[in-house]
Amino acid sequence: MMVITLIYYINTKVASQDVYSERAGCSRLHPLHTAYLPLSRGLLDALTKRTSTTMTSRDPDEQCGVPCCRPSVLQRCARIGVFVAFYCPASLCTSAISVYMSSQITTLEKQFGFTSAQSGFLMSCNDIGFLLTTIFVANLARTLHIPRSLFVSTFCFGLSGVFCSLAYFLSPVANTDQPITSNMSSQNTFFNSDDQMCSFANKSSEEGCDPNLAKIGAPTKFTSIAIAIIAVGMTIQGFGKAPRQPFIITYIDDNVPKQKTACFIGVIMAIGIFGPALGFGLGAFFSQTYVTLEDVQMTVRDPRWIGAWWLGFIFFGLLAMVVSIPLMCFPKRMPGSKRKAPPKSKGDKSITSNVKHGFKELVKKLVRILKNARFTLNLAAVCLVLFLVGGFLAFTPKYLETQFFIPAWYANILLGGIVVVSTCLGTFVGGFLTSYKKLHPYTCIKLVGFVNLLSILSHGLGFVLGCDNPQIVGLGNTMLNSTCSSNCNCDSTEYLPVCGSDNRNYLTPCHAGCIDSVMGPEGLMYTNCTCVVGGGSAVPGLCETDCAMLWPFLMVALFSSLFGALCIVPGIMFSVRCVSDEDKSLAVGVSSFMQTTCGWMAGPVVSGKIIDTCCKLWSSGCYGKGACALYDIEDFRFKKYLVEISAKCVVVFLYGACIWVSRNRTDWSIDDDKDKEEKDGLPEKENLMNKSNETKLQFDIGTPIVKVKKPLV
Repeated sequence: MMVITLIYYINTKVASQDVYSERAGCSRLHPLHTAYLPLSRGLLDALTKRTSTTMTSRDPDEQCGVPCCRPSVLQRCARIGVFVAFYCPASLCTSAISVYMSSQITTLEKQFGFTSAQSGFLMSCNDIGFLLTTIFVANLARTLHIPRSLFVSTFCFGLSGVFCSLAYFLSPVANTDQPITSNMSSQNTFFNSDDQMCSFANKSSEEGCDPNLAKIGAPTKFTSIAIAIIAVGMTIQGFGKAPRQPFIITYIDDNVPKQKTACFIGVIMAIGIFGPALGFGLGAFFSQTYVTLEDVQMTVRDPRWIGAWWLGFIFFGLLAMVVSIPLMCFPKRMPGSKRKAPPKSKGDKSITSNVKHGFKELVKKLVRILKNARFTLNLAAVCLVLFLVGGFLAFTPKYLETQFFIPAWYANILLGGIVVVSTCLGTFVGGFLTSYKKLHPYTCIKLVGFVNLLSILSHGLGFVLGCDNPQIVGLGNTMLNSTCSSNCNCDSTEYLPVCGSDNRNYLTPCHAGCIDSVMGPEGLMYTNCTCVVGGGSAVPGLCETDCAMLWPFLMVALFSSLFGALCIVPGIMFSVRCVSDEDKSLAVGVSSFMQTTCGWMAGPVVSGKIIDTCCKLWSSGCYGKGACALYDIEDFRFKKYLVEISAKCVVVFLYGACIWVSRNRTDWSIDDDKDKEEKDGLPEKENLMNKSNETKLQFDIGTPIVKVKKPLV
């Protein structure tokens, strides 16, 4: 309710100041400016292609600026194109913040010991805040000052990013056991690799549960604090997300001809889709910087590496706050908008009666919307699609890291490239087809259904586009030549994989029989490893695999994302055209509410629990089980695509039903502005002729002659 209260306060407070400033004459031009008014007005009209009456509008709802500060030079910005240009950076930042969390999942799990289910819960907190406000905010879209509300929304996104970064500053970061930096002031220390090497001394159980000897991925006493901080930050982000979609769609649709709505929405979404690419790209950059910003003698392939995840939250948070400021200066409605000012209240009704009336109207609208079979079938299909997007795709960076044995930064770079090429291109093409080809809403839903049918094939290929489980000496029954490390007292519950010079993977340096370690120019190296052929050496991390499935997988993922993005604009246009104009903003709000509940919120939680069932080895410590240290990647791949294909089949069925019930409908909310303009441009006599039901007019272009097939009675 915090965002609702803040939006309401800003709108009402500023509205009252508008009235006061209008009475006080604050918006009048300075006397010096009046001398140049004719010249400047003519030049301005030439630049903006608007009439002078628009430029001199005295209605504060149609003027750019803030109360008592509405300079004439600023009024040239009162155009929907300028608004879109300033909103696109805000959309870019908010989209980047939304996906940045996904790019840092494995990093957060390493530092705080989160399970995949807990990570999914944290991402769902974004949608919990969204659900608390979306219906109420969407119903107020027609009465609130939308640009100023979008300013509050974007500012909340920025605040959420800064708040999430507090988890780093309030929770001490554990250092590794090695003298990798000159500063070792941290209270906790990650597992001592000397303990992970071959030792002939018996290790007591007390040493295994030392609170000051934290393992990578194991929970600590600060884990619950980190969960609380990030959960609050993501909830604030959800508060800010609620007004975005219903408000921007309503504002654009009210200020442009309906046939151009899809074009502007497509531009905003195409630019906004660069946000995930930016989030993944900077996520890759920050993943290559150590969490403490110190110079460490480890490589990013070292299992103990933790990236500077908190830098991204601060960067995107502050940037979102800055780009939100211009939004508050745009008018409530554009000059010449088809949206009319709401009638003023006569004040003869009490607040209680107004609230009751408003609630009754809300219920009536909800019932009317949900009884619309076209709307509900389309909404059910979209919810299921977003369940997959918000679920497994939220863990796609983790899937790439575990499935193809690549570091976090590389996975984020690859995903960023896929997002830029596929989703941006797909959204633009979808908007182009819908707008310039003037697709009928029925054609839009047929296009969406056909594209989803094609996408089943790409998901089916995912079953075979993956790698095999790595063979790790010391895990399960893969212990080879166990006599070489039988006296080393190795702990098979620990996970610090090393790659031997014999190109074999070992669970820990102990299982490789390593006795010594040295710090070389490329990081730590274990030496005198008795289990490695020839008593060789070993380095931290798994050996590089010869699996060549990464790039085929990326190509299939590219086309799959392209298909999904192609459906965005046609799907939105169908959903807003299958309901009446008076129900449009609430329908968008209901869609956002249901999509968030059944898709974005449920998807990460369910997917996280499914992913946890694929774990072969857990990181555990004094405070219980933490993050998964090693996954069964074949089981991971099978469960992922089994769920996706099953859901896609249901989606295609729902779209087929939606196409069936829409086939003979004629009550579409389609633009008739062009017909009105043609009718308004006719001479008075011809307008009278149009009113006759027995008369048809046929115009010859370039001649003023009107041929009447039937004479007027």
